[in-house]
Amino acid sequence: MRSISLKLSILYIFLAIVNISFFTIIIFENQIDLITETSKYQTQEFANTIYSQIESLRWEILRSEEVLTEDRVLDNIMEICDNMLSDYIIFTETGRILHQSRSDVTLDQSNMIDAQKALAKKEFMGQLYYSRIEEEKYEILFYIPLYLGIQYIEEPILLFKLEMKDIKKRLNTLYSLVILIIVTIAVFHFLFGIFLNRIIIAPIKTLSKKSEEISNGNLAARVSLKSRDEIGRLGLAFNTMADSIQDTITKLDEQNKQMRFELVMANAVQKSIYPNLRQTKYFDIAVYHQPYMEVSGDYHNIIPLGKDKYGVLVADVSGHGVAAALITMVIKDKFVEIAPKYADPSQLLTRINLLFKDLMIEFEKYFTAFYFIIDRNKQAIFSNAAHPKGYLLRSGKVYPLTTKGALIGMSHVIENAFNSRSIEIYPGDRILLYTDGIIDSVNSKDEDYGFERLLRAALRNVHLPCTMMLKNIIADFEAFRDNAVHTDDETLIIIELKE
Repeated sequence: MRSISLKLSILYIFLAIVNISFFTIIIFENQIDLITETSKYQTQEFANTIYSQIESLRWEILRSEEVLTEDRVLDNIMEICDNMLSDYIIFTETGRILHQSRSDVTLDQSNMIDAQKALAKKEFMGQLYYSRIEEEKYEILFYIPLYLGIQYIEEPILLFKLEMKDIKKRLNTLYSLVILIIVTIAVFHFLFGIFLNRIIIAPIKTLSKKSEEISNGNLAARVSLKSRDEIGRLGLAFNTMADSIQDTITKLDEQNKQMRFELVMANAVQKSIYPNLRQTKYFDIAVYHQPYMEVSGDYHNIIPLGKDKYGVLVADVSGHGVAAALITMVIKDKFVEIAPKYADPSQLLTRINLLFKDLMIEFEKYFTAFYFIIDRNKQAIFSNAAHPKGYLLRSGKVYPLTTKGALIGMSHVIENAFNSRSIEIYPGDRILLYTDGIIDSVNSKDEDYGFERLLRAALRNVHLPCTMMLKNIIADFEAFRDNAVHTDDETLIIIELKE
């Protein structure tokens, strides 16, 4: 349930029902009690009149010297009752009926229980009679013990019923009144609900709708609230905020266009620092390079060192984007400048670390590098600065190219931070170099491509020319990734030694 209008409507209807129910119950209960008590009082007055006449009869009998029989006494009581009552029964405590006004007027078990209550209340509490209301019939039953004080006459009990006069009529009037009150309160709540919706809910929904329009890109969306209360001021604040957002986004769009243009230019400039690879009489080379953004933090180069000697470099700067790309340009300049001066790759990396340490420490950057030298004697000497190890593929076997080395730019001079290693290479050998963007790339199942998959793909295609071999490895790499997004710069280089 996300709509505030629906939530408030349900809450308001609930409160309205509670309100109507409360007032209805209060009015109904009070009126019922008043009607019942009034009718009960009227019937009790009538019962008192009957009792007083029978009491007068008892005193006449006691003062009279004449000995009256039970039938004679009963006739006198009946004379009083016939003048005032239509339905009554005179019976004894044992249940013997002395007289009944109609044959269909009978006694049941509840009548006998009520009669016992009447006798007990008169004897112990002095009450003249006992009464019970039958609400379904709108009647009051009276039980009057007729204590005559005559020894030879069994104590009689008078039972009669009186209707609560006009109670039905008054209840019908009450029902009509309650219905009128319910309708009046319901109409009031309906009108108040419309008023509440107009001054609170509708403006809030308008603000919500316009907020969604802005979030969907319609920066021109504004609200028009005429009220001068807090909600009206909220509308003004919303429009002011929307104006500010529109101005800011417009400026950001302009800056973004300028930045995109500059990145395109930076991409073109950076491409110029990568070598225009061409085949030599000693080896063929194939390169795959895919930047994560417009510019890359990966760098590779083939550096002529003179006398048929070449230096091969692969470097990976931490992070992405413009900062990493700018560092690759500095790497290119420094390596090209000083690489011809060093025959030992470890000494070159030591010198590079000295040149870069202050810059990299200041900007909290570093880079890895793998550098090796190939000469015309088919000798290779290499050094690794914390870069993923290279591989030599020969006759279907894999030989890792490993040396110990530190990250470049992480600290000042470290003793023996880099080591070199030399190997003999032969025609047909393949050298495989890459950056961690290849092996760390993951698919939709969060599995990384890894060393093993890379080497399996390389061995399956090692018999092909290096250009085709590279193409097939990248096809395997892309199939594994299954259109997953790039997360890093990616570089893969294959060098094939010629005859």
